[in-house]
Amino acid sequence: MENFFEVIAAFFKNIAAVFTAILVALGIMTPKPEEPKISQTTVAVIEPFGSIRTVEGGCTDGRFVYQILIDPDAQSGVPCRLVKIDIQNWKVTEASEELKMDHANDMTYDEANNLLVVSNNKPNFTTITFVDPSNLTVRGTKTISRKIYSIVYVGSEKCWYAGISNSCDIVRFDENFKELGVIDNPENNYTRQSLGSDGEYLYSLFYNPNIIFRYDLKGNPQGYAVLPDYENEAENIFFIEGAMYVGYNIIKADAGGFIARIDNAKFSADAPIPEPTTKTTTTKPATSSQKAA
Repeated sequence: MENFFEVIAAFFKNIAAVFTAILVALGIMTPKPEEPKISQTTVAVIEPFGSIRTVEGGCTDGRFVYQILIDPDAQSGVPCRLVKIDIQNWKVTEASEELKMDHANDMTYDEANNLLVVSNNKPNFTTITFVDPSNLTVRGTKTISRKIYSIVYVGSEKCWYAGISNSCDIVRFDENFKELGVIDNPENNYTRQSLGSDGEYLYSLFYNPNIIFRYDLKGNPQGYAVLPDYENEAENIFFIEGAMYVGYNIIKADAGGFIARIDNAKFSADAPIPEPTTKTTTTKPATSSQKAA
């Protein structure tokens, strides 16, 4: 009997679809427009510097974009290069000398002090490094109270948010890195990458698949969106005039990366969260220094 009702329901559904198509064809009914799908457009290419080839942290000050590349094969004292990209033409205008910032897993712009702030991560999880954006030189370092893998400064709140290592939780600091509280989040098996903010929401970026979880500034979940790129590794996320950008590492070529603008990102709170995937299989396995914690 249950199958009978299912057949009847399917029959009437098909009749309704046919009837709607006839009304549209006669011009009596306007078809419902399709909702735009999430898409990405490459805006800049990040070339490697020999063995310094893996894109990690990235951010913007609203005028330039900054991206860090590291040598993923280095066992200690990982050398990094920092590139500066003009958003008017999306060309690299300057590159730093070799810097020592460990894994340099994430980076944010401190608008209050005009500094780039790097989450060193592995192996110095409690270290952050301050970089002068005008000449791409290190201004100093600071040891904070938590081991972190990501960081973002939110000017509207005058505070820092950081992803806690080996966790999906987010710690909130005041401007002087005094801890204000922790946002508890359920664990997942994705690779932890970056934090970004548009001033209204927090965006926590993960990989495998490339997925973004959104929260309000108090930490309340606001859904998630899966990025359309299954071939490359999303490393960092930032915003320019409300538009979302993601810095990618080209994992198959193992040769630099690119920046993409993300359009039509819809954050769903209803759909089931996808399981970690192996669609992004690399031709070269990631070394231990490539993995943030």
